[in-house]
Amino acid sequence: MEITNIQTAEGAYRRKMMDSYVISRLDLIMGLSRVVDLVNPLINGHHQRVAYIAGVLARECGLSEYEVQDIVAASALHDIGVVAEKEFRELANPEFTGHEYGHGYIGHLLFKDTDKFGSIAQMIRYHHEKWNHGKAARDLGSALPEGAFIIHLADRVDILTDRNKSALEQKAAVLDKISSMKGRWFKPSHVDAFMHLAEKESFWFNLEEPDKYRLLKRDYHFNTLILKPAEILEISKLISRIIDFRCSFTSTHSAGVARTASLLAEIFGMGSEEVQNMEVAGYLHDLGKLAVLPDVLYKNGSLNISEQRMIKKHTYYTYFALNCFEIFDNIKEWASFHHETLDGNGYPFHVKGDRLDLGCRIMAVADIFTALTEDRPYRAGMDKEGVISVLDELVSKNKIDARVVAALKDNYTAVNSEREKAQAAAAVSFSEFISSVKGRGIELFLEE
Repeated sequence: MEITNIQTAEGAYRRKMMDSYVISRLDLIMGLSRVVDLVNPLINGHHQRVAYIAGVLARECGLSEYEVQDIVAASALHDIGVVAEKEFRELANPEFTGHEYGHGYIGHLLFKDTDKFGSIAQMIRYHHEKWNHGKAARDLGSALPEGAFIIHLADRVDILTDRNKSALEQKAAVLDKISSMKGRWFKPSHVDAFMHLAEKESFWFNLEEPDKYRLLKRDYHFNTLILKPAEILEISKLISRIIDFRCSFTSTHSAGVARTASLLAEIFGMGSEEVQNMEVAGYLHDLGKLAVLPDVLYKNGSLNISEQRMIKKHTYYTYFALNCFEIFDNIKEWASFHHETLDGNGYPFHVKGDRLDLGCRIMAVADIFTALTEDRPYRAGMDKEGVISVLDELVSKNKIDARVVAALKDNYTAVNSEREKAQAAAAVSFSEFISSVKGRGIELFLEE
């Protein structure tokens, strides 16, 4: 691919960057856990409560600290494969026994090829397996992780406990229900450990503590991760895959924005780390859409005032979510400011002018360009003339940067070709992922 490299004063823009990202594994896990909570308020805080219960239960069972930490990590992300409100409502029912294994398998697929979160894939996969007098272990093999059974018990304890009432006052009812499932749903030794643990009033008081992150940070000492840029990029793709479940075309959109933005960054002479960070920001820019109802997000038609307000929240939630990771400020702003405009009339922060650096300006153009050129279920992508007309009009209104648009126009064929390739590859990857899930007879609740 041939592109025109702009060797101007933009070369001075190259910001001094760290060549690695240092973060506690617990912070990485909890950041992603908070992102998953954006999907539906029905699970808000559920992952953190289950992580607390499973952690203290695993210690009570005498597991090693290394095993305990992996159980806490898996617990904090155990329902990451659930995305539809119907599934959340079903899983919130203590007696539900329907689609449990589907979301566990999806979570397993998300984490099976990375060790940055710990050895959690198999625990997530089997966290709804019932002990059934040891039948689960016999049927699935000796490799079935002990942590999966502990997470299952912790999950049900949280679901059985009404968070709008005193946890301690519900102790007897919860213990009766868990005891009745001993040997069937839950491993007997785990139930015995829970019964002993539940005698401590502090357990129930901690269950009511709203800041579970503080408890986990105090009680567990997770190792520190030093992530290279390529590893950060892979994690951003994993997070992007979570967004994919909301609608089949979002995966290709993020890939197109990421590729377009990174190419424009190259054109402007950014350094290699910044180019890669721009790609990361592209994959993460629509992260906040996890908090927007699908009916609003993919409505084919005009949005009413209430729906417009809701859609404008998505970039705010992107900013919120990336704050959870304490990620590089430039990635956070490049990803979150893509609907801000030079005249200050964008949303949701209304930043303008010099407050929007080159990366923010590139991301805004990359997002618009990709949205205009890509095919969507309700309309075909625009041709070159139509795209340029829209971009030029936005420049004339002082919405987007004229230099970035000029650079895109000068390299239109090359950039558009790379955008198409990136989106085609993302579509294939997403299709293979979904086929793997459906091939196991797992029902999906995707928005088409």
